[in-house]
Amino acid sequence: MRRFAISGVTFAGNLGGQAMLLSTLQEVRRTERNVQFRVLSVFPAEDAELCKDEDVDIVDASPLRLVCVYLPLSIVMWPISRFALTRRLLRRITYFRRLSESDMLFDMSGIAFADGRGVPLLAYNVACSLPAIALGVPVV
Repeated sequence: MRRFAISGVTFAGNLGGQAMLLSTLQEVRRTERNVQFRVLSVFPAEDAELCKDEDVDIVDASPLRLVCVYLPLSIVMWPISRFALTRRLLRRITYFRRLSESDMLFDMSGIAFADGRGVPLLAYNVACSLPAIALGVPVV
C-alpha cells in the first residue's frame, strides 16, 4: 500500500485549496490502486466532518500545534532524527507517526515562499514541509 501525506490544503478551507485537494485525491486514485492519504489538516474537526472517505485519514495539524509544537520539535530533532530512539519518541505523537509512515508528502501550500507574505505565513509554510524533511520523507 502506498501512503501519501498532504499538507497546506483542507476540505473546510478556501475553495481553491479544496479543489486542489479533491483533484489530487482523484488523480492519485486514478493512477494508484492501493493508496491511503493522510491530510495534515489545520481544521481537523471540520475536515473529519466533511470527508468520510475510507482511504483518507485526517491528522490534526491545527495552526497552533503546527507552528508552536511540530515546527520547533522538527528543528530540534532534525540533526538526530536518523537515530532509532529519536524516531520512536517522535512516533508517539500522531502527527509525526502518520507523517513518518508516508511514502511522500504533497505540500500544496500554493505560493508558500513568495516575498512579502510576512513572518507568520513563512513560519506556517516552513511548518508544512520541514517535519517531513526532518524525517526523511520526500516532499513534492
